[in-house]
Amino acid sequence: MAKKQSSDKGKKVTQTAKRGKTVSTASKKGCKPADTKSKSTSPPKKTAPDAKPAIVKQIGVLLGKMDENGLKFIRQQAEIIVTAGEFEEVRRKTMSALAQLQGAPAETTAPDAASVERVDDSFFNISIRGKRVFFNINELRAITKICHASPNGKEAARRLVAWFARERADFLNETGIGGPTDPALPKLWETIVNTYKLKT
Repeated sequence: MAKKQSSDKGKKVTQTAKRGKTVSTASKKGCKPADTKSKSTSPPKKTAPDAKPAIVKQIGVLLGKMDENGLKFIRQQAEIIVTAGEFEEVRRKTMSALAQLQGAPAETTAPDAASVERVDDSFFNISIRGKRVFFNINELRAITKICHASPNGKEAARRLVAWFARERADFLNETGIGGPTDPALPKLWETIVNTYKLKT
């Protein structure tokens, strides 16, 4: 009897082991445990910093390397830029106030208007669509020569674009002139021809 009981216990142990193996197999086929790691979140977008302080610092470094004549020239250019901007702002406000007093609509700039403003003896502003760009007297003379040599606004536009692209590409970028078919160029030609004459 002792041997039989021992045998029965052995069977139970074997069955228990088999059941344990079955459970183990089932656990392998089950779903993988959920990832408990926190999901990475993108950092909040930073607003673009103001570039003015960096530009001022860079200009300060350059100024420290210039001689007295160079510093005087830079000061003159800065005064011209500031004065021209202030003058234009005051003029617009004055014209707007006068127009309101007279019951007329405030002054507006035509979409393709072109104008030339003399800042001093050596510098000029050419304005297209409200965008003002500085030119020295030699550059304005070259532009005037091109305009007077052109028989019409269309031909002048073609020649002016070629000159601007070669000598002053910043003017094209600033005013948004995309090519010789831009309607502002014939306006500029007309303004130049009617305002300035070639020196003989």
